[in-house]
Amino acid sequence: MHLMTLRTKIILLSVAVITALVTVFAAQYQPKRVETIARPLVKINAYLPLSGPDAHIGLATQTALQQILRDASTKARYKYDILFEDNYQKAASNNNSSKADISFSFSPEPRATLTINAETPETFIIHSPYKQVSDLFVKDLSRRNFKNIGLITAAQGDYRALAKIFKNALPDTYGLNGAVFQPGQKDFGTLINLLRNNDTDLFLLVGAPSEIDALTTQLHDNGISNFNISTLYSIDLTNTPKLYDNTRSVGSNAGNYDTGLAGTALKILINAYENNFKKDFLPSAQTISSHIAQKHAQDGVIPAPSAIKTVHDGVITNIKE
Repeated sequence: MHLMTLRTKIILLSVAVITALVTVFAAQYQPKRVETIARPLVKINAYLPLSGPDAHIGLATQTALQQILRDASTKARYKYDILFEDNYQKAASNNNSSKADISFSFSPEPRATLTINAETPETFIIHSPYKQVSDLFVKDLSRRNFKNIGLITAAQGDYRALAKIFKNALPDTYGLNGAVFQPGQKDFGTLINLLRNNDTDLFLLVGAPSEIDALTTQLHDNGISNFNISTLYSIDLTNTPKLYDNTRSVGSNAGNYDTGLAGTALKILINAYENNFKKDFLPSAQTISSHIAQKHAQDGVIPAPSAIKTVHDGVITNIKE
């Protein structure tokens, strides 16, 4: 009995000593601190037509930009986040923390703009340049039996520059008359009659789909067939391509609803940041602007390729030269 008691005391004493040693060790032990530094964040604003008659373009572009971010997230060293806003609300927005803005608009052709936000912001335009499109259209026009062209453009942005460049590209053997309409205009009767009185045999339309669709419908109502209608840029944007069956047009080769224009802006922006990566720091706005200007832009324009297109049974097809 005495032996068992002594053994128990020894066991208890051993446990007490071990516990004391563990307690002292735990109190003195300081684990090595491992700092996990989050990837620096690049905030981007995207202003798109997310409401109104052209919302299908903005929503398609939003989806395309989100997919680009998902594709880039696995290999990008910086983190990128886009805040999508309706471009009709742009004036009300005051998010000055964004490093860049991407927007989509009609001026009067579809274009994306990429603005690098700095004390003096620098903006790059992504579109198919007017001369590129005009030359391609005139080349295709030489195969068709038209002589009097009526160029009808939305009165916004650079429409005068577009009309001038198209006129310079058109040989003197063609007659050219111009007309403009206002964004949101719904009645085109006076404009159509004006051009018909000038013996127009090809109506060439440029503008946002909400107006171009309505204008095309009214041309049909006035007995003008799609054989006598063409567009620059516009058929890629319409939600009703069957309306343009048997037309021949020229536009940006930028995918469905021209989502590739804004997509190009985002890809180039990510490329500029990743190629100027600095651990734990973001490169300056000037560094990003200079990289884009040197690698991608010509006088502030990032050119998108264009193509001759035709529509059959609502399907838009590029015509190979």
